Amino acid sequence: MKRVLAVLAGLVVGVLVIFLAEAIEMAIFPPPANFNPNDPEQLKALMANAPALSLVLVLIGYFLGAFVGGMVATTIIKGTTWMPALIVGAVLTVLGLINLIAIPHPIWFTISGLGIYFAGVFIAFLMYTKFKKHDQES
Repeated sequence: MKRVLAVLAGLVVGVLVIFLAEAIEMAIFPPPANFNPNDPEQLKALMANAPALSLVLVLIGYFLGAFVGGMVATTIIKGTTWMPALIVGAVLTVLGLINLIAIPHPIWFTISGLGIYFAGVFIAFLMYTKFKKHDQES
């Protein structure tokens, strides 16, 4: 039960961090005033003309969401296993894949976006276990 709670908490926090990061990115790089997000052609044009920095900020948000989500999951289970963090990364990857299928992105973003979630949760798990080991030695 604790592992399920760890995964759910990690997912909730991770998705919230990603949502916040995307909101910040949209505040910095707002879409055109007449933009209709329900129009597939406008979405395609927006992504084709998106500044690279805008997309990099989104990727940073994905990484941070996965990192924080992985850290929450790992902290709840006290670093006894990497499985909850891995599940958080897998679910975030699937959600990201759905987004990539629904909205066309540049190929570099697609490739980076698919691996970034696992990188975030893996680094979170490693950092937690490293600091936990360091705390136990002190």
